[in-house]
Amino acid sequence: MSGVATSELESPQEANRLAGLRKYAFLDREADPAFDRIVALAQDLFDLPISLMCIIEKEKQWFKARIGLDVSEMPRAWGFCDHTIAQEGPMVVPDSRLDPRFVNSPLVVGPPHIRFYAGAQIRSPDGMALGTLCVISDKPRADFSERDRNRLVQLAGMAAGELEMRRQMLRAQRQSDKKDVLIREGHLHVANSLQMIADVLQMQMQFTRDPGVVQSLRGAVNRIIAVGEVHQQLRRQQADEHADAADYIGRLLRRLWQAVAPTERQNDLEFVATDPIMLPIEMLVRLGFITAELTVNAIQHGAGRVRVTLAATTGGVMLTVEDQGTGLSERWQRQLPREAVGLRLVRMLAGEISLDPDRPGRCSVFLRA
Repeated sequence: MSGVATSELESPQEANRLAGLRKYAFLDREADPAFDRIVALAQDLFDLPISLMCIIEKEKQWFKARIGLDVSEMPRAWGFCDHTIAQEGPMVVPDSRLDPRFVNSPLVVGPPHIRFYAGAQIRSPDGMALGTLCVISDKPRADFSERDRNRLVQLAGMAAGELEMRRQMLRAQRQSDKKDVLIREGHLHVANSLQMIADVLQMQMQFTRDPGVVQSLRGAVNRIIAVGEVHQQLRRQQADEHADAADYIGRLLRRLWQAVAPTERQNDLEFVATDPIMLPIEMLVRLGFITAELTVNAIQHGAGRVRVTLAATTGGVMLTVEDQGTGLSERWQRQLPREAVGLRLVRMLAGEISLDPDRPGRCSVFLRA
């Protein structure tokens, strides 16, 4: 069998067809149960030994699904399917040895010794032929009726529908991935901007001699770090409404400790959490603020090792900060109301604070979900 003429392969119609095929570039040679079922149905329906779903590229054709044929691809010029996509309706060859187009084809004179062929186009929604669904036999067959042709066209339509569904799903996934990338980049830009603000405030602290101003600036820096860590957490995961609080608080504590704790106390932090603790983002922001306030207070005013515990509880999460100092209650009670910004912030964000009279350095905050 002679192949399609070069002029036909380079025609505008063929160029458009190949451009349409590129929209389905996700196609691969891996088995797909949906297409396997379609070719199996075709084989059973027409009671023929070979059934193929053929994708036709520029110079070759390959089989997305096949039954009864060992090879997975062949030159396009050899195939009956190349002739099928060039016409409007299905193509039926009752006996290839009586058809001058195929009598000398390698597929007729050699394996699989095709005598009968029937194929229908697999078309994209805009009408471009991507390939074919075909059934084949090594024996001639003259009784392939108009009803059989219509059934074959319907099966090819099912294959086309499956292809289009996968293309649309991939397109949606790519758009979702693009959106997720933009969201991640947004979180990164916000985190970097907050870090820059924190750095500027820390520089300002170095040139400020007023202890009260220094303390206020330090509190602002710690709160900025807490919010920045929320955005760092979000850019590490898929866009979602929840994130792992244990991971977030662990990284926040390490950053706060490095920024605030003196060198000799860099190893005085212990963090214990049950993994994972998935919380809404809005709740995570509040939890970050509270953790920053309590931990920095323990660093600046407490003594000995600081132990931070995070645990999921019924209806929310429990954060406990404990050091070996005189106790949060006593320290806060010594502060004037206008100075107790941290205490008021914790109460505003959490609402439930408990102090253990038997363990003065221990403070627990219940944050309701």
